[in-house]
Amino acid sequence: MPDPTLHLRLARLRSQHLTDDTRVTGDVATVARSVCALQAQAFDAARHQVRVRSEGLTADALNQAFEQERSVVRTWLMRGTLHLCAADDLRWLIDVFGPAVNQFGASRRKNLGLDDTTCTRGVAVIRKALANGPMARREIRNRLVEAGVLEEPVGQMLLHLLYHAAALGVVCSGPRMGRDDSFVLLDDWVPPSKSPRGDAALGELARRYFGAYCPAGEADFAA
Repeated sequence: MPDPTLHLRLARLRSQHLTDDTRVTGDVATVARSVCALQAQAFDAARHQVRVRSEGLTADALNQAFEQERSVVRTWLMRGTLHLCAADDLRWLIDVFGPAVNQFGASRRKNLGLDDTTCTRGVAVIRKALANGPMARREIRNRLVEAGVLEEPVGQMLLHLLYHAAALGVVCSGPRMGRDDSFVLLDDWVPPSKSPRGDAALGELARRYFGAYCPAGEADFAA
């Protein structure tokens, strides 16, 4: 029996640049921009997402774009998960998603004992720690413990404090340090760029979404 949804699924593959005739030519940032942002909870998976959507881009190209050119950036965006986006899109995406991401994590922070005062102190310690450049997550953890912001056992408190700082636009992911993630001050890592704000940012998000996920409707976009 023919699949009545086949044409819809094929159309979405094309929108996602996952067919031979729709792959993206250009650099890594162009690929990320073509679908607004790429899921990057696992960085290796992000490499594959770039490769499958592009013409000739390699893992080394993504590493260079991320760590040297800084043309793409990794931070928490849609659904509160890590995404890879073009650097010049980062600030308007944080404007759109940051408040929702922060609210999404609020109850978990409260359950962990991270009240507003502790979060404010923690973000200040993180700012100071990262003032001289990227720092491995384990070292940020040590600084927060030394400052009395976190206590052992730290558990998930560090992750949720970094999540909060990223939603505020203070930090983003930095270069890998061995097997450890690092973080950097966003303003040190990514230069300011002209970008939409307010309703214009929502309009741009809608344009990107429907371009990359059609066929889709308003309810899909809202979700």
